[in-house]
Amino acid sequence: MMNGEAEAVAVLLGLGKKYGFWDASETLTTNGVHVCRTSSRFCLGVEHGDYNGTELFGVGTDRFIWMAFKPNTSGRIRLVSHNFPSEGVVEFAAGSTTELMSAEEREASSWKQFPLGVDFVLTKNGFSLAAGFDATIYGNIPGEWTDTTKLCFAYRCIV
Repeated sequence: MMNGEAEAVAVLLGLGKKYGFWDASETLTTNGVHVCRTSSRFCLGVEHGDYNGTELFGVGTDRFIWMAFKPNTSGRIRLVSHNFPSEGVVEFAAGSTTELMSAEEREASSWKQFPLGVDFVLTKNGFSLAAGFDATIYGNIPGEWTDTTKLCFAYRCIV
């Protein structure tokens, strides 16, 4: 396993058990619990410049965001983040986000806005989202990471 991988998996599985997403006997090799991981980079000079055609000087790191997930039959998406414990469970019906949050709602929502935004964009572009899933998220990036690219990538991995 890569640096921090075993710790991340233990945190993810423990968080899922704490919130009742899966039971204590479930592991990564039983009952459909899966893990995906995003890479991390620092861009010297400009961040997110690749979105508008700016040249980047990206430097890879040994920091990541992991997501453990398991399909459910409720049609609801339930997410919980180890890094934002005060936020509790973010829950909504798959494919139900019909409009984006206002600026005031985004300010008050912390990281919740990112999975809702992905749900909105996928639904708006014709993806039929009916299946639900339960997911736990853990990152070892220092500070408060709210990078939309990484959160949205992790969410798209399981849709």
